[in-house]
Amino acid sequence: MPSWIDPNAWDATVRSGFVYVGLDDQLYIQEGALQRGGKRRMLSYDKKDCSWPGWSPDNEWIVFFHITPDGPAVSVTQVHGIEERQVASFDDKIPIFSLWSPDSKHMVLLLQGDTLEAWLYHIDRPGEGRLLERGAPLFFCWSDDGESILFHSVQDAQTALLIRHFIDPRIPSIPLSRRPGFFCTPLWSNQTIYYVESTADDSCLFAIEDDQKTLVHRSRGLFSMVLSPSRKLGAVLQGGKTLSLLNVEEKQLSDLCDVSMQSFFWGDDDQSLIFSQLDKPNGCMNWFRLDIASQELTKLESFWPTRAQVFSLHFFEQFIMRGVPTQGDLLYFSGYDASRNEKDYTPKPSIFSLNFKNGQRQLLAHGQFCALPNRCK
Repeated sequence: MPSWIDPNAWDATVRSGFVYVGLDDQLYIQEGALQRGGKRRMLSYDKKDCSWPGWSPDNEWIVFFHITPDGPAVSVTQVHGIEERQVASFDDKIPIFSLWSPDSKHMVLLLQGDTLEAWLYHIDRPGEGRLLERGAPLFFCWSDDGESILFHSVQDAQTALLIRHFIDPRIPSIPLSRRPGFFCTPLWSNQTIYYVESTADDSCLFAIEDDQKTLVHRSRGLFSMVLSPSRKLGAVLQGGKTLSLLNVEEKQLSDLCDVSMQSFFWGDDDQSLIFSQLDKPNGCMNWFRLDIASQELTKLESFWPTRAQVFSLHFFEQFIMRGVPTQGDLLYFSGYDASRNEKDYTPKPSIFSLNFKNGQRQLLAHGQFCALPNRCK
């Protein structure tokens, strides 16, 4: 083990820190703000163009993308920096998304080539991948037991929702619907699957449990859904502006508010929803907090997002499956200061934390692609 690595000294960072890509395109793990005595450590060495880090569910590994002389690659590194493995490399495809299995042993990589493809990899068997599904669009999530993957894909020019058993490829896929609708990422919560079917007139949110299909809500347009930390509630966005609250146990929906938003996340409890909103007149984005009990809406911050932040917010239904950007009362994001205050303004892409209870913002580091450890279950 290199002399500069002391895993015990970094235990607190592993549990409460974050990872990001610095201005030198290398991967770092950090605790606290560098300007206030925070400490960081490089996790990648002599890599080119590191991007899109993501923590494993057990918070022991971090996956990230990078470029090699032969093309794009995907590697994993231990959070203590002791071991690193290159899981896959490609010469004709580009990795654009990764999703860990619940046991932190496997991951599904979404690859862009002639079409979108989902490949399965085991971190203990680098280079050995298996094609699971292809199509465009292509969205997926793991079952809680880690034995199956729920896919929303295109088959024979028709959309389809199906369950694929990943351990034994001989087990046939289970088709659920041949007309899933505008619900980018179906959700699998315990033994219940939530998805949307579209008709010529409307969209219907369904729940499937024990082969019993229940209509939860009927509406129009795009559906998006995020479960709360307790998994007892779900925030459901309809048509990009009507936000509703789902009682998961009773499978009932009640409206919260009508407000335009791009993405939304739960705080560490079931009491707060944080969402982003595009501010076209000012050329920036805004963060808001919605208190669930009082339904009070508070504007928190205006910011200029980095390109990576815009991408993750735009595809947040998929990125929320990999990890939420909140920790305690803090929201983490990458962007530029939108206040134009010369004292605080920096033209560099930066990582910020924003306290969504008191609105206090802090510059943590210069960089982007910030990722937080997973919440303890």
